[in-house]
Amino acid sequence: MRRRHCPRLAWFTGLALAVSPAAAWADSVDDSLGGFDEDEELEIDFDTTATDQADRWWNVDGSVGLSSSINWNGHRSETGTNYEGLQRLRARLNLEGDAQLPYGWKFRASPHIWYDFAYLINGFSRYTSQVRNDYEWEWEFQDTYLEGPLLDNVDLKIGRQVVKWGYSDSVRVLDVLNPLDQREPGRADIEDLARSVGMGKLDWYVDRNWTVTAIAIPEMRFSDLPSFGSDFNPTPPPKPSSSSDNPQDFEDWEAAAAVHGIFEGWDVSFHYAYFYDDLPTVQVVGASPTGPLLEHGHSRLHLVGAGGNYALDSWLVKGEIAWIDGFEFTSVSGDRSRLDATLGIEYYGIAENSFAIEVVERHLFDHTGAIRAAPNFTREDRMEYTIRWTADWFNARLTTTVLAILLGYGVQDGTILRAEGEYELGDGLALTAGILMFQSGDLPPLDSWGRNDRAFIDLKYSF
Repeated sequence: MRRRHCPRLAWFTGLALAVSPAAAWADSVDDSLGGFDEDEELEIDFDTTATDQADRWWNVDGSVGLSSSINWNGHRSETGTNYEGLQRLRARLNLEGDAQLPYGWKFRASPHIWYDFAYLINGFSRYTSQVRNDYEWEWEFQDTYLEGPLLDNVDLKIGRQVVKWGYSDSVRVLDVLNPLDQREPGRADIEDLARSVGMGKLDWYVDRNWTVTAIAIPEMRFSDLPSFGSDFNPTPPPKPSSSSDNPQDFEDWEAAAAVHGIFEGWDVSFHYAYFYDDLPTVQVVGASPTGPLLEHGHSRLHLVGAGGNYALDSWLVKGEIAWIDGFEFTSVSGDRSRLDATLGIEYYGIAENSFAIEVVERHLFDHTGAIRAAPNFTREDRMEYTIRWTADWFNARLTTTVLAILLGYGVQDGTILRAEGEYELGDGLALTAGILMFQSGDLPPLDSWGRNDRAFIDLKYSF
């Protein structure tokens, strides 16, 4: 459940509205009404045409959908829950409201709510409280912000938002500012999994080619990971910690900056970020008669990196590189640094088809056996490969996608395969069906996902 985020959202919305040009709005209304004399008759045409709707100052879009997952392999979680058969029957409502304000400013709010009927159908007692809290229902605001120009060449955007850094579509090197929803891994692409975070973003358009961006992030949000008791998390939670070092909203700020250049046929960007590691760490800080005293926290990281892409005929080549310092590991003294680099190639030379391959290497410096062992399970070098084929059929009414994610030099850490097709049934109505398959690997988390294969069917109406 996400009710805990609403007070933070109210703060951001209030701050956003406080910096909006409210006085200009009042002057604009007075000027508009000033053209009418008291004796003049005002005629109102109630015949709303498409043009009238396009000219109005507000707009609301959204979608309703029903998504399902069916596991065809019988298997149980560590808590004994049988995860065979229906495991997802989620009804969801998304809304997105935009308000056009004076002088080029805009306000957007994007709430959503969903409820998963699978837990009611299968019986609540079958699942742990952690699973029900994280998977049964949710409501929250995603993109909710105010944006507009401060100067002719300076824009401000404040509130909950998604900032995509970098150029990769399937792996993350530079794209570290937004957490992900990973409760059902492999189900969707990264761009659909990003969770909005409250931040202030300032863009300075230096000239037609260069943009400088500065970002301040006071809201602390981390990725939603599989809960203990789900078939994607076999590890029992650690004992309650004696203390914690988790970052707090408006006390432990994150910050980032970037310089982005766009030119004919190629882009380049340079990045810096001061942020917290998305994955938590547990440190042993003492002992007690009942067991070790633990401290939970997130490593404070520095990132310096660069990226770019280059288009040549039907080819697109893109790459990213980042030096990240400050990683902490359980029962290991001192921080560690890591060098991440990715290279991707996309091909669009066949009509209605696109092909993409991305490879990323992550090298951890000062690696030790304790980092490779439990509970860290981190290799000195980790390779990831993604292969994607997308095709349109029947005048683009059907779009098919095949995505393979391979982990490890010899794929020893497992693979994820997703094949799906989205068919446009009618205006705004789409049906998606596919399969999601896992091959076990040597290290967590894929070492326990081998029987988590599932089929899924989604029905969505957009309005």
